[in-house]
Amino acid sequence: MNTSNEAMREYVELSKKYTYLKFLWSATTESIANSYPHQVFIEPSSACNYSCKYCINSSKRRKPKLMSTDFFEGIISDIYDKTQFVHLYGQGEPLLNRSLMEMIRICKKYYVDDTLATNVSLLTHDFSLGLLESGLEQIMFSVTGATKDSYESLHPGGNFERVCENIISFFIAELECGKFIRTRSNFVEDPLAAPSLKRYREMFALLPIDYVSVSRLINWFGHNKARENFPETCEEWLKVPTCKAPWRMMGIDVEGNVRACFIDINDDNIIGNVNDAHILDIWNGDKMQQFRKALVARDMSEGSSFCRLCSKCNSMVESKALTNSSNEWPHDLATEVNKYFNNGDSYFGYKRQADSNKTKFEFVRKYGDKWIAQMVYPAMSDEEFYARYVVKG
Repeated sequence: MNTSNEAMREYVELSKKYTYLKFLWSATTESIANSYPHQVFIEPSSACNYSCKYCINSSKRRKPKLMSTDFFEGIISDIYDKTQFVHLYGQGEPLLNRSLMEMIRICKKYYVDDTLATNVSLLTHDFSLGLLESGLEQIMFSVTGATKDSYESLHPGGNFERVCENIISFFIAELECGKFIRTRSNFVEDPLAAPSLKRYREMFALLPIDYVSVSRLINWFGHNKARENFPETCEEWLKVPTCKAPWRMMGIDVEGNVRACFIDINDDNIIGNVNDAHILDIWNGDKMQQFRKALVARDMSEGSSFCRLCSKCNSMVESKALTNSSNEWPHDLATEVNKYFNNGDSYFGYKRQADSNKTKFEFVRKYGDKWIAQMVYPAMSDEEFYARYVVKG
């Protein structure tokens, strides 16, 4: 790399440190002053090949569309030195956009750390190799259900066997090209899938996945009818820790609409469009500041952004990400600054566990096909499978 590229990388890293500290100050003090988003969710595709029952995409309220690479680069060039992470997903399935590899290369050009989330159904071996060669930093396999029946009942048209094959194929692709990235799997706690959760934890832990995670079921502002323990008054809401997403996370849809709440994939509270203004001006503009004020005040008046969105969202009430012990949703400035400077690279998430995953890669190489068969059409108990095939050491 030449000197100018090194200088560029150093500038971006220093700028991100500054802007992250500014974010911490804004979020922990619930300040309405200007801040920068720590994470930006960009939607490469609003189309999806699934209609998952627990996902708001099944309502089909938005038209399917793909984002162009030129449009994507315009967004990245606007935010690259002000945000730590870019997430390449929104409402739809990102792999439907065949320009995805070029988008990842654009992220590399601007030294942006990128994450891709996928339902895995389209993640062929060649696609996996393309993502790895493009320089993807992190991938998340979204798989809810650890049996054929539980998975396919929640994902109409889905094929559990293909998903399992594609996951194994991805790790084989890593071995083939010698590129190993951060990996995560995620299981949503939908009631229909809950009976297979234990199996998911145990069987996915056999694979070289850095983080086998479970997420609470988001009610998507009423799409999923989960409203237990919801406060009814402003006074009761004020006892709940303030959601930090409007200080931390920005959502940009396939048409360039900027969302006040990054999970507002129905675009019910749009604060601007990247075609009309600088992205960071939108993030700190009047509409966004009004949203933050309504959230801090717990404005329950009819038509307020808090009443329209937040009071119908179970994330504030139920999510573990909102507890004081969580690094992801900071509540105390001094604590978070100390963590930031003391933990180094690990502060922003888990590291690739290359050494501890050696035996798991060996398992995939030798018995990946056996794992697929056991997941889809088990011929023995999982306990018997462990005893017969799991690599010791």
